[in-house]
Amino acid sequence: MMSPFKPADPGNSPWPARPSEVPIKDLAFLYNCRTAAAVSSDGVVRLLSIPYIDDPSVFTKLLEGPGYFRVAPVGCRVPDAFDYVTGTNVLETEWLTNTGDAKVVDGLIWTPDEGSGEMLVRTIECTRGTIEMEVDCDIHFDYGAKPGRWQRRDRGDHIEARASHDGVELRLRSDLDLKFDGPRTAARFTLREGERGFIVLGWGDRHMPRTFKQAKRQLANTIRGWRSWLATGNIPRHALRPEIVRDLLTMKGACLDTGAVIAAPTFSLPEEPGGVRNWDYRKCWPRDAKEVLEALRLAGFTQEGHAYIEFLLELSDYQVRPQIMYGPRGGSLMREEALEHLPGFGGARPVNIGNDAADQPQHDLPGQVNRAIWLFKRDQLTSELYRLVKFNVRFSQSTWNVPDAGPWEQRGEPRRFNGSRLMQWAAVAYGADLARAFGELEDAIEWEAAEKEMRKQILDDAARYGKFTAAPGMEAMDVFCVRFALEGFVSAKDPFFVATVRGIEAELTHKGLHRRYDNQKYGDGLPGEEMMFLIGSYWLVEAYVEMGELGQARKLFRYLRTFDTRLLLLPEEVDPETWEFWGNHPQSFVHAARTKAALALARAEAVGVVL
Repeated sequence: MMSPFKPADPGNSPWPARPSEVPIKDLAFLYNCRTAAAVSSDGVVRLLSIPYIDDPSVFTKLLEGPGYFRVAPVGCRVPDAFDYVTGTNVLETEWLTNTGDAKVVDGLIWTPDEGSGEMLVRTIECTRGTIEMEVDCDIHFDYGAKPGRWQRRDRGDHIEARASHDGVELRLRSDLDLKFDGPRTAARFTLREGERGFIVLGWGDRHMPRTFKQAKRQLANTIRGWRSWLATGNIPRHALRPEIVRDLLTMKGACLDTGAVIAAPTFSLPEEPGGVRNWDYRKCWPRDAKEVLEALRLAGFTQEGHAYIEFLLELSDYQVRPQIMYGPRGGSLMREEALEHLPGFGGARPVNIGNDAADQPQHDLPGQVNRAIWLFKRDQLTSELYRLVKFNVRFSQSTWNVPDAGPWEQRGEPRRFNGSRLMQWAAVAYGADLARAFGELEDAIEWEAAEKEMRKQILDDAARYGKFTAAPGMEAMDVFCVRFALEGFVSAKDPFFVATVRGIEAELTHKGLHRRYDNQKYGDGLPGEEMMFLIGSYWLVEAYVEMGELGQARKLFRYLRTFDTRLLLLPEEVDPETWEFWGNHPQSFVHAARTKAALALARAEAVGVVL
């Protein structure tokens, strides 16, 4: 008998029932700075790609495919507590039943010094009475297309099993009396107060725990690791600290050990029920990365920014043909492919991997990169880095006033989007400052003159409507234009900017939240509709602070908090009618915006935040 625990009565079936669908807002995420695991409150790991976040998944239940990993009491679907261990990306779930209580702790093993442990550890402990528990793990490789087959080995005090496909090997260890059948392994057992068990899934060459004590030690090290990283920052103590801490931990999880910063750990979560706007966000967008790293820097974390700059330097083809996104390991092939065998979240199809937007012309990219270099390397420029700065300036000059797809990656008619023009200006403006810092005065003088001409053209175009609109000659508003003040192009009290904010309020506000744009006027070339984009609302909070409208900033932030779940994770979009989350989740870009908005409020009020 491999387990000291009493097997539970299996009832009518020897195997647990398969998990049902859950809403996006129910998901928590575990991180190890290489990949992430999506875990729902019913104890099910629904998405896990290994070894890196953009590799094929072995659990794909989130997209209604096969593959999942459940640990929970028999017949229970709703826990009494489901939250992160304070100051970590480790998850703790408490189950209270009529006969007894249990606690499950889940973590992807990680420490700042040793990095990823390449294993998912799950421990189970009965804390009162007796409780019937079940474990159910179903392995399907290649996004659910290839069922695995477990090969079991008994090791005396624990069970080991292996399953492999196409060079990927999974290892499982547990002290539970598991049964195996093809891709599935399960156990049903009764725990009494003080009894404990563990199950570990690994995919690297790291040593895996053989006992509960060792498994618990791995989780304890991971808890200490996240807390020790958090302690190196400078996080203000005020009413919004819980949100800031969750933002920072989520953004750190998105900062991979390659230096890349991923936009979100999921793919093809739809932007509306049953919709077709289903994209793969497991990529590194320089636009998103710059915002994430700037938010981390504001809280005292700079190592991630330096790693990102090194990642950029290693992109062999950037200075030949810059892309708007890259793979987490620097790959540039992003071919969009529909996985026809997957039903999709809530039936939303296609289920896409890869992203054809990588080939779009988006001229804001060099400005995002030069801003990142300015933030983290202004006083540490090298000849190699300066060549990158110079390329970004020349690229922005050569594409000035050339239509593109814009920062929102629209798939309609190319235009001279003002969001792109803003960041083209930024590429040249920051380039000029970096040239002076590096002693290249001739470049600095030339680029300063070019920056002034770009600024004049943008302001002349804005004068037609008295505000910054989506594009010259286009009256439609675009929430990205809030960034004209946040990027330092104009003061937040500039009449053009104030009018821009008022125009966004009038045209893009719905139920207190904000759209990116009005697609009836904007025309993004895609069918279907979008929900409200949270990032625009958080940008407005920051803008209100800069405008001196603190009352409005507080009011909007208070309203945004009403959409928070206990996990404090933020999606790309929210439906203000149902309060459901939509789009890939959690969105690093949005967490960065919330951090910057909260810190702006804290700075403005000096002593705490009154909300």
